[in-house]
Amino acid sequence: TALTWYIQTQLEQPVNSWTQFKQLFIHRFRTPEKIESLRGRLRSLWQNDNEPTADYFE
Repeated sequence: TALTWYIQTQLEQPVNSWTQFKQLFIHRFRTPEKIESLRGRLRSLWQNDNEPTADYFE
């Protein structure tokens, strides 16, 4: 999880600024593979004719 990552990062190299935190966070959690995986999921997202919007949203 992000909290575990943050605690571990603070132990290894303390984050002293928002800019530094943002760079480290993006490097860890927004890899090109992750972005492409999420794009693929969005492309294949389709609501069935009789599917309630609440179910589709989940």
